[in-house]
Amino acid sequence: MIGVLDPRMAELAMLKHLPDVAIIDLRLPHIDGLKLITLLRRRSELSAVPIIAVTVLVDEYDKQSCLLAGADMYVTKPFSRAELLAHIQQVATGRGSFA
Repeated sequence: MIGVLDPRMAELAMLKHLPDVAIIDLRLPHIDGLKLITLLRRRSELSAVPIIAVTVLVDEYDKQSCLLAGADMYVTKPFSRAELLAHIQQVATGRGSFA
C-alpha cells in the first residue's frame, strides 16, 4: 500500500508504483477528488486501475458525478475497516459495481 499525502503527487506515485486499487477521497486539499479521478482515467497507463471513491457526500448528483468521472465504486463515510476491505476485494477481482 502506498499513501500519498499531497494528491497533486498521486498521478506520479501511481505511475511509479501501479496499484491494484486506488482509494480516493472526494474532498482533497489542493485538487478536487473528481478532477483527480478524471485525470487518472485519461492516462492510458492508469485507466484500468479500479477506483473507489470515498466521501461524506450522499447526494444522487455526487454519485452520478463520480460515475461520469470514472469511479468504479462509491463508498460513503463512515465505514468500517471490514467494509472497506470487502469493497477493495470486490473491485480488485472485477466484481465491483457502482452502487
